Amino acid sequence: MQNALRQRLGSARALRAIGHGEADPVAPNTTESGADNPAGRRRNRRVTIGFSVRAPGAPAPAREAPPAAPAPSAGPPVRSARYTISVAGQRTDLRVDVVGIRRRGALAVLDLRMVWERSDSHECDSQFVLGQNPMGIATLDAGPFYYTAGAITLVDPTADATYLAARNADGTPFASGVQLAPGRTVFPIWAYFAAPPPSVKTMTVAMPSGGPRLTGIPVE
Repeated sequence: MQNALRQRLGSARALRAIGHGEADPVAPNTTESGADNPAGRRRNRRVTIGFSVRAPGAPAPAREAPPAAPAPSAGPPVRSARYTISVAGQRTDLRVDVVGIRRRGALAVLDLRMVWERSDSHECDSQFVLGQNPMGIATLDAGPFYYTAGAITLVDPTADATYLAARNADGTPFASGVQLAPGRTVFPIWAYFAAPPPSVKTMTVAMPSGGPRLTGIPVE
């Protein structure tokens, strides 16, 4: 795949191939009974292509400035899902509210909210909720945000294409920092992606770390 891309794109662009093996499945290889799951194995035999983009409308500096953080939306969610994670025997109940996907020139911004509804612990490791981004980078943002939302992905179901969060030349995602705390507090989360083709009207939001897939999200 890397050689095929190089033939199409030429030598002006840097390419890097990373093999995840069994470390990043999108579906189980076996059923709950332990039997083989051919459908899951087919989904796991995949190639994910990520790329870096420059900030829209900005000149070409030595180091790109990220796109501006979108204003949090006060509108109602178009899709919501509750799910539970368990880390070291500690259970945490979460809710994700997807507000929408908005086009911004060559990019699209995902707008969602997360609520920590219940936890056996006073802490919630953001890494296990939103995950380290797929490049294996744990981004240290300013302030108390230890991870970014760069591991959330968008899926175009018609083309079976997965979109990773856009990144700068250092591999840092253009995404919000993440810090979750208990008490049913709402936390706005956002991430930038390459805009899908104009024909794409809806996409699926795939939460990492075994989280839900929210389908039918409008692309406006």
